[in-house]
Amino acid sequence: MKILILPLKKEKGWTFVELLVSLLIISILITVALINYTTILRRIKNVSCQANLNIIRKQIKVYESIEQTLPPSLEALRPEYIKESTILKCPQSGLDYTYDPNNGTVKCPYPSHTTY
Repeated sequence: MKILILPLKKEKGWTFVELLVSLLIISILITVALINYTTILRRIKNVSCQANLNIIRKQIKVYESIEQTLPPSLEALRPEYIKESTILKCPQSGLDYTYDPNNGTVKCPYPSHTTY
């Protein structure tokens, strides 16, 4: 009697370990992408805050040259000098910029933006 040994069929697919390794790699890549995204988003908001403050400071000078006095508040600049009300708020915190009508200085209330 002859015994016939049939070769086993090689299953196509991934083993459990290969699947876990690939999921680990994908999760690491997603984590790195999210960290970079939040860092870039924070930088964009910082630059936007600087730009808003520069616009407001320039418009205060324009107001002063026309009216011969400093504006009593930042709202006095709207709508003739500043069209959008969103410029009057920090994009990072959403808080209104602080304005001193005695000397015309504008500052951001957000703690890390105090150097602008």
